Amino acid sequence: MSNIKMQEQNSKDNSIGTIFKNKERVLKTEFDNDVITEGEFTEIDDTSKEKIDTNKIISEISARIVGQEEAIVTLVTNIYYNQVLIDELSSDYFIDLAQLDSRKVGILLDGSTGTGKTAILKDIASRLDLPIYICNANSFSETGYVGPSITDILRKLYFIAGRSVNKAERGIVVLDEIDKLSSRNSIDSKDMKKGVQEELLGFISGGEYDFPLDENLHNSKMIHFDTSKLTFILSGAFTSIKERKRNELEKKKKRVGFSSSDSNINDESYIITAQDYIDEGMHREFFGRVKVLTSTRTYNYDDLKTILLTSTISPLKNFEKTVQMFGYSGITYTDDFIHELCTQALEMGTGARALQTIMSGVQNRLLRGLINQSFDMDKKIDLTSDLLHDYNKSLVRRF
Repeated sequence: MSNIKMQEQNSKDNSIGTIFKNKERVLKTEFDNDVITEGEFTEIDDTSKEKIDTNKIISEISARIVGQEEAIVTLVTNIYYNQVLIDELSSDYFIDLAQLDSRKVGILLDGSTGTGKTAILKDIASRLDLPIYICNANSFSETGYVGPSITDILRKLYFIAGRSVNKAERGIVVLDEIDKLSSRNSIDSKDMKKGVQEELLGFISGGEYDFPLDENLHNSKMIHFDTSKLTFILSGAFTSIKERKRNELEKKKKRVGFSSSDSNINDESYIITAQDYIDEGMHREFFGRVKVLTSTRTYNYDDLKTILLTSTISPLKNFEKTVQMFGYSGITYTDDFIHELCTQALEMGTGARALQTIMSGVQNRLLRGLINQSFDMDKKIDLTSDLLHDYNKSLVRRF
């Protein structure tokens, strides 16, 4: 490995760019010398690639994350498109970075908590065999300030990709809670948040970064990372925009003689544009890089009931698996139980995550009996609304 590093250093003055050959990092020089700087050079038969069925991926994820098919379709197809585009613009040696920059898709994913944003993205990455790193954008700092930096994202993505730079550079970076960087949400640190946005802009625009393999070692090996091929997703709840839109809608209805009871006010009652995000304090240049805006729907009572009864990862179905794990045949439940559970979940305001929270509480009430087989082994475990009332009582803490 030391010989390779020496060759790379000697040829830097004559280099005409970093390129890829058979998916390995190569330094191309004006003397037509190829110096492998990452991995081993091996022949790869591209004709053996298995064709990816995006319709199957969409269908399977939609069966897990119920009610979000529009967002799932947008995310699957555009993330896959970026990967195909990289392959298309790559020849044996060169990738057309100018074309890649103009055609690659960045995505803004808007959605309330508990609507499946993170679950969808992780599922897509797994099915497309892409490394993904989801980070809280609000936790990052401008260079020179205390806190995580952009290179920390790249380092973590590098390790997630199994220490393969090539694989990491084609991965997905999700900048979550991007709405927290808006100036409206950061009155006390407006200048710093603006500085972080400007640094992130350079990051998502495509740049070259060097970071130490081990940040704790002074003489650690440096890893070179080009972010041009990364798929960037900006994610957030943007609650204040929705509240403002709802207030505007309420005022409009009152002006024309309607009351709030005449029509349900929900996420589909108004339109949010790129300008709304900019007005909220997001960097205008972000939207030169974000070519696709999509959103997850806020769940209502009927959505929660559908998730509970039909999702392949429903907490109700998962609880039945737990019951069967301890030797019982399954569960039964009443209509009142389902109604009460969904009503409580809706009141909690955390979307599908509330269903999981409540079912975990129910499981906790029954777990001791399940483990010790205190229930009739010849009967299914019966779930009633009384269990939910007991769960609510358990939330009260007395000290």
